[in-house]
Amino acid sequence: MFAHEQVAHFDTFGFICLRQAFSADEMADITRAAERVWQRAESESGGSYFAELDARLTQLADDERIHEPISKLLGPGYIFVGSEGVISDYTRSQWHADRRYYRLDGELWEQEWIDYPRIKVMMYLEKLTKDTGCIRFVLGSHRQQYHQALGPQESHKDENPFGVDEPDIPAYPVESEPGDVVLFNQYLWHGLHGGRKGRRFVAFKFAARPTTPQHLKTLQLYSPNIFQPHHSFLDSESSRIRNMVKDLPELGPQHARNAS
Repeated sequence: MFAHEQVAHFDTFGFICLRQAFSADEMADITRAAERVWQRAESESGGSYFAELDARLTQLADDERIHEPISKLLGPGYIFVGSEGVISDYTRSQWHADRRYYRLDGELWEQEWIDYPRIKVMMYLEKLTKDTGCIRFVLGSHRQQYHQALGPQESHKDENPFGVDEPDIPAYPVESEPGDVVLFNQYLWHGLHGGRKGRRFVAFKFAARPTTPQHLKTLQLYSPNIFQPHHSFLDSESSRIRNMVKDLPELGPQHARNAS
């Protein structure tokens, strides 16, 4: 049960970690599924899909332990905005937000983007601590004023705009073990420092159902591939999965251009 206190935690801080949502046996099964996809010589559509390519991973998008928090945070009719399977080739990730309220010249994007929620769901396949490369969040930085104030850390990162080196930016490390699920607002600033190459995770991305032309514009900018859903979602036996993507082809780039 995703409680109202958890909703308040996510809304206030920009993330939440659901501890041991999946069992060790389930995580072993999920890891094997991810390895099957990684072992494929070439993924479909130039690498635009990951979880969509394996039935076990596709099922996670319909799993109640993911669906319930997403539905409470994004509302009914939310859409699927893609998946990732990553074996990292880096030991640090500079501070950034997956989605921005501002352009790098400091100007705001359209105001309506600010209230369009998008969430990333992370499932790490190894134990990660603050010393081994766990994700770190700048708490509350999904809110527009704070989010935009951090912009110089991206646009002028070599100048130490806040007077501290990147690893010393005040942030909260989310240590996790396989079975934990980390959900975060994609406008939240995050990064990692330390650890080793080869960290592995599977991720799912969701957004509220678009209701304005500006919502479609941000989807087209950041997630153009979603308008061509994989057949494993379009033809899924799960009505919930089909409903996440069924309207997306007709809301594609042409529609977004006409709405601008």
